[in-house]
Amino acid sequence: MDARALALASLVFFLGCAGWGCATVVPPCDTGTTKCDALCSDLASDAANCGACGNACTPGSTCEGGLCTEACPGNLESCADGCVDSRSDPDNCGGCDDACDPGWVCLDGSCEEVCPEPRVACGGGCVDLMTDPRHCGDCGVECGRGLVCVEGECATTCQDELSRCDDRCVDTLSDQLNCGDCGNDCPGGNICQSGACILSCPPGQMDCVGRCTDLQRDRTHCGDCATRCADGEFCEAGNCVVTCTPGLVECDGACVDVDHDPLHCGACGDACPDDGEIYSCLDGICYQMPCGNDCWGVDGCMTDGGRCIRFSCRAGSAGANWCNACMGWNAVSYNDWQVGGWCADVIDKYREVAATATKCGAAANCCGTAAACTGGDNAWHFHDGVNNRYVGPCLGCAGDVNCRFWDGSDNSAYTRLSICTR
Repeated sequence: MDARALALASLVFFLGCAGWGCATVVPPCDTGTTKCDALCSDLASDAANCGACGNACTPGSTCEGGLCTEACPGNLESCADGCVDSRSDPDNCGGCDDACDPGWVCLDGSCEEVCPEPRVACGGGCVDLMTDPRHCGDCGVECGRGLVCVEGECATTCQDELSRCDDRCVDTLSDQLNCGDCGNDCPGGNICQSGACILSCPPGQMDCVGRCTDLQRDRTHCGDCATRCADGEFCEAGNCVVTCTPGLVECDGACVDVDHDPLHCGACGDACPDDGEIYSCLDGICYQMPCGNDCWGVDGCMTDGGRCIRFSCRAGSAGANWCNACMGWNAVSYNDWQVGGWCADVIDKYREVAATATKCGAAANCCGTAAACTGGDNAWHFHDGVNNRYVGPCLGCAGDVNCRFWDGSDNSAYTRLSICTR
């Protein structure tokens, strides 16, 4: 049949059906869909026909994989197990179906062997009983919808100094996941400080316009980010100088002690190995020196943050290179202590080994044992590039973690506790 004949036959059929009531022809549904009430529906995702025609999900829920799933409240995540907290669920740690190994726990979305204090293990997750609305005050004590956990008790509102973000009370000045505002997650390599995400620099360095800088030796940022040494000047201990102090050598615009500097050990540019081990530069030679378990001993001790430190007594008249002169270790600066993350990390270690005992005050410099570090002063000493500063937290004050409890200058011979690092 040619095209004209086919068209004529179709017209006759149409006119005939119009007059005699032929059945309507409905085109078939696409692959993966099913006809429900004359409409093609994806039973795997259609909330009106979830899993089967006519099976409608309740308002507020969704259809996932042919199953009606309620919208998860707060910051819970919808997984095959239901609404889960991927920050503490060992079967969905960091994401759905990312299970931890047997015996491990889920800490902030990462699988770990143990829970760090003050967290406790609840159902395979590391939780803070003071703030977790699903384990408030004790494991398994769950606050109802709309409530938050405040100091281990369910409440309707957060403390005055905290903000409510979903189902938790957080400090937006320091919370990594809610920095400055709810939901503002600081990217990797950044920390939340005063409500802003800032670059997290290694010990002894500071973020200057997006670059980690050693203010003690960088001639383009000498002493602070805004100070640039003039042509022909070098940066020594945070000050621009025309010539380096005798005993120091100019290396790349900085005055360094090549006898003790692990980045320039023996000569400019001769750095000690960067292989994960701890090295010290003594008399221009690199020595591998393991970190010990005695915070006052020759090998020091390791903090929870992975810093190898050693406690000792330091006079207000001691200079920026006191740690090298005292024990051949590296200095921890005032800036490290106040904004570089050292304060909180070291205080945790100090409370662990010394509780609220006060140290130094009248002891000799470079004391090598806890017993030798005697006296009763509560403050710490660090050098800011110009002066020694006495700072907090208060050693003898139980629970004090305020790094600016004091913040004054002192260039006297009076000694206070300090730390060095390797």
